[in-house]
Amino acid sequence: MNTKSDLFYEQLRGLYYEVTSFYNELNKRQSQYDKQISEIYHELERVELNHVNAYEYAVKLQDVLRKRRVVKDELARLQPIRNYVNATFNELQKQIDRAISKSNEIRKSLNVTLSISEVLRKELDLKSPSNCGITYKKEALAQ
Repeated sequence: MNTKSDLFYEQLRGLYYEVTSFYNELNKRQSQYDKQISEIYHELERVELNHVNAYEYAVKLQDVLRKRRVVKDELARLQPIRNYVNATFNELQKQIDRAISKSNEIRKSLNVTLSISEVLRKELDLKSPSNCGITYKKEALAQ
């Protein structure tokens, strides 16, 4: 059943997955930068430093550290959003499952087969100008 509430749910679910995916991507990036930093440290242990390569290592390390800082800052800002969306979505899923189950049970026991789309469409048809009360009066006069 494609109801308005289904569409709202899909939008929230999309947000949940988008936030989670971006958070995971940032975590992977931070991990990659951590590995690069570790590699630079290991290179520094093995080489004899001179003025030229010391400057090159410093620039390389500074570049990776700055990128890592930007990723880490974004993770810190995203963390509360992720926590909220995660907790909220999990609870929302439980509530929706209960509501759908209860709705199906009631609809079945009362033999309700109409969908919300059908109900709204019928009401809109009744409100359309071609189906206003004047038309019905003219038809009644013609009989």
